[in-house]
Amino acid sequence: MACLASGDTWVHLRLCRSCGHVGCCDDSKNRHARKHAAAAGHPLISSFEPGEDWSWCFVDEIEVQLNG
Repeated sequence: MACLASGDTWVHLRLCRSCGHVGCCDDSKNRHARKHAAAAGHPLISSFEPGEDWSWCFVDEIEVQLNG
């Protein structure tokens, strides 16, 4: 994870639904999940936080329901 590699902290973690990359959320200093989505063209993420079950599309800026 990029935050660990750079020695930074994060607020929440997000999981890329295309490749499994884990990055920090938009409330975190580095916004690695959003940067990954833009660079890789992978627009869908899900929360990687325990007890949270939601996903987000960076392209449409909306919460999405994913099956499976």
